[in-house]
Amino acid sequence: MRGHLTEGRRRLEGALDADDRLTAARAKALNAAADLATGTGDPETAMRRAREGLALNRDLGERWGTADSLLLLGIAHNETGDFARGKELIEESVPLYRELGDDHGVMEATRLLAWSCNQLGDGARQRSYSKTSSAERGPWATPRSSPGPWPVWGVTRPTRVVGQTHCGFWPRHTASVSNTGMRT
Repeated sequence: MRGHLTEGRRRLEGALDADDRLTAARAKALNAAADLATGTGDPETAMRRAREGLALNRDLGERWGTADSLLLLGIAHNETGDFARGKELIEESVPLYRELGDDHGVMEATRLLAWSCNQLGDGARQRSYSKTSSAERGPWATPRSSPGPWPVWGVTRPTRVVGQTHCGFWPRHTASVSNTGMRT
């Protein structure tokens, strides 16, 4: 497999291997590595990196990082077919995102909970989470971010919001786009 995700993953793994200090930067890199591993079809590595990130974020008291680690670990479990465990982990991230005022994190988590419930055959909970996700979208609402039980692989599709593209799960990472949708 070749491409930007694979190249980014290779470089990030190299950086993690080169420096094992227990820092906030490492915790963020571990989450990014988990995200890229999922995006390149390697949920086992995603789980390992997300677990490392979760432990380090908790040790450092990084609440946002902890929420992101839980979400990524839940996605990795879902990708291996363990939707029950994935759902538990994702559910654990929601109150953290709420406490932090991260509406996008809440929206992503509830959308992923809808997917988990759908896969577990719990249609009523799936619809409930889908409605919650839809209500949480607020300014994130676009045709591309509507709730549903589709699979998500690591780096989510860009969500366009008034001249910006939000990549991945973190709305803190943005890139400007022109009216044609091209990066500027």
